[in-house]
Amino acid sequence: MILWGVVIIFLVADGMVAAITAFGSLTGISSFVLSMIVVPLASNMSELIGTYLLAGQRRRDTLTQLYSMLYGGVVMNNAVSLGVFLFCLIFRELEWNFAAETVTVVIIVTLMGVFGSCTVNYLTVHMIPVLILFPVSVGLVALFQLIWKPGTTSVIGC
Repeated sequence: MILWGVVIIFLVADGMVAAITAFGSLTGISSFVLSMIVVPLASNMSELIGTYLLAGQRRRDTLTQLYSMLYGGVVMNNAVSLGVFLFCLIFRELEWNFAAETVTVVIIVTLMGVFGSCTVNYLTVHMIPVLILFPVSVGLVALFQLIWKPGTTSVIGC
């Protein structure tokens, strides 16, 4: 199933990027806001709705189940997406203009993975660092984009 998912992503990636770019141009929304806030929220909407419904049960064991669901979604989604993204870049010999985003994903996924593997039962206080990771990731991308100007790097492997 993962292989089929990779094939589908590989086939529709160019069209999806073109559609998102056109949407940004039509609405005047910056590509940064689209790529770092709108698209991740839209692509993970089912997990957000599931999380909201699960949180509404307000049982003590629900928090551990809720965090495990989010932990799996963040780590696995981003790890697989990053792998597919890098595979597409290498296979199609595309320009590497995504250092800031990629480094941020690696940092956030690593932090989430380390945090998630350190405990078995999660308390409400454990959600604070997890919730903080999203604005931190947006800030890291902005900071790293100041360091690595888009369009200044060359083809992968060169």
